[in-house]
Amino acid sequence: MSDSTATGNDLRATDSPRITNFESVEWKSYSKGRFGCDVKSVTSGIGAKNLDCTLIRLAPGQVNGPYHYHHVAEEHFIVLEGNGVARLDGREIEIGPNDVIVCPTGPTGAHQFTNTGTEPLVYLAISTEGSIDIGEYPDSDKLVVFVDGVEAASRFRAFRRESQVEYWDREN
Repeated sequence: MSDSTATGNDLRATDSPRITNFESVEWKSYSKGRFGCDVKSVTSGIGAKNLDCTLIRLAPGQVNGPYHYHHVAEEHFIVLEGNGVARLDGREIEIGPNDVIVCPTGPTGAHQFTNTGTEPLVYLAISTEGSIDIGEYPDSDKLVVFVDGVEAASRFRAFRRESQVEYWDREN
């Protein structure tokens, strides 16, 4: 028994809102064509302000989402089960259990995951969070602005680069 448990400081004993278990969180599914995944996001409900931790599951043949990178959020991925391919900085690399993938901010952090195996590809995504982020999608030439973090899906806007206007446009 640890000293904190012996002295009554075990956070689980007080039903702390800062501890949760992935088993207590329901899967949410997202899909659009070949893109899709199941996710369990645990940190938003337990008080995390600057980090996000999400369990992601891809079915065989699924791609997690469009190839992209972030300007603010750094992401780390830890493969727990299954096999697949990570598209990183324009290259495809085979991934499997216990692989740790680091995606820094900027173009060298561009990433996308595809399940090439016959079993689910399950990985943990840990990322820095802030009140705003900007994502770039090289394949579709889009910019996405996230306000109040990536999880606030209702507060993001996507733009094509060709819709760019000058700074003083419509300003009088």
